[in-house]
Amino acid sequence: MKSPVLMVAYLYPPDNFSGAIRAGRFVKYLKRLGHPVTVLAAAAENLGEVAEGIHRVRGEFGFPPRRDFSAYLERGIHKLLLPSDWGYAWAWRAAAYAGRFMRSNPRPVVVSTFPPLVGHWVGLWLKKRYGAGWVADFRDPLWGDPIRMTRRSAPFDRWMERVIFRNADRVIANTDVMQEGWRHTYPQWEQKTHLIWNGFDPDEGHGPQPLPPRPYKVLAHVGSIYSRRHPWPLLESITRLAGRGLLDPGCLKVRLVGQLAHNELPGREALDGMVRSGLVEIVPELPRAASQLEMATSDYLLLLDMLLDEPSVYVPAKVYEYLQVGRPILLVTTRNSVTERVLARSGVPYRCLFVDESQAEIDRTLLEFLSLDTKPVAVSQEFSSVFSALPQAIHLSSLIEAVAGKSAPPATNMA
Repeated sequence: MKSPVLMVAYLYPPDNFSGAIRAGRFVKYLKRLGHPVTVLAAAAENLGEVAEGIHRVRGEFGFPPRRDFSAYLERGIHKLLLPSDWGYAWAWRAAAYAGRFMRSNPRPVVVSTFPPLVGHWVGLWLKKRYGAGWVADFRDPLWGDPIRMTRRSAPFDRWMERVIFRNADRVIANTDVMQEGWRHTYPQWEQKTHLIWNGFDPDEGHGPQPLPPRPYKVLAHVGSIYSRRHPWPLLESITRLAGRGLLDPGCLKVRLVGQLAHNELPGREALDGMVRSGLVEIVPELPRAASQLEMATSDYLLLLDMLLDEPSVYVPAKVYEYLQVGRPILLVTTRNSVTERVLARSGVPYRCLFVDESQAEIDRTLLEFLSLDTKPVAVSQEFSSVFSALPQAIHLSSLIEAVAGKSAPPATNMA
């Protein structure tokens, strides 16, 4: 039998957060590979055992309305010290359950996932208190992340990242840029670092659906839109092309499905005007199955990268769902982004709108994109061998067994 695993994941399916999906895939396929897996996750209330192997203890999401000590603690830490995280009181409750679990079960290998950071806090405590093997999975960077960098949190993040690297047995990055940054910052712990990209679960059967009959084509973005991830270069281009008679606005509709932070977006008034004209349609956030149907029945898919001053280490998780649909993808990004390299490996048609390009070049690229054939294209075999859930779980399983002392560490990463 493979080594038992305790997965510490604040967010876990059916939570409707992209971060929950990665942990869910890992658990599903680790079980198939023979690992007994117990999951420790959060919920709005203390639910205990909610399903076989899944235990949920109360966590705080955002700013809880309760007026008890844990709610005040959550607000205080968030506002005064660590504005980029949440779930601080959950860490104490989770650690209490995990301690009982450790004392009454065969010693598992702990796999914790971040963000939020409290998952790694619990992993660190179990390592220190019980000597548990510990694999720390990073879905985002900790120190150096432009989104997290504040005068209050940056010193703590840098210190905490170093603590994690010193104590964890293995540390997992989800992009090669993140892993390379770690190797440069922590050369003494280079052998601990491994790469497992985000990916997709082929069992979900999420693929293209027949396009509904309609007099226009749909370019859909499914997911949250905010200040650093927004569609404005695209919308400006559509406006220019329509004004010059090079694009019939009645033949295209841009559907923005999900949370839209209006107050953070550039050109908000112009966006509202596009909504009134019918060029843009805003759809509230949908359950995951409905969101996937939106992707599957769109002619084109819009992907918004992080628009930062330096190449982003982020890859939007939805890219893997988009690629299963196989229809053309338009990426709004900066040059040399990791996301573009992921698309280039897939075999699915795509084009990039680079934010530093001239208006003429952006317009030319958009017209070229809208001329692409919308017939679905399957991802390449090479892409599946790196980004599909089973080979990723096999890699994680080998790390778990190495930490448990049952095998040698894997020789290569999933690059």
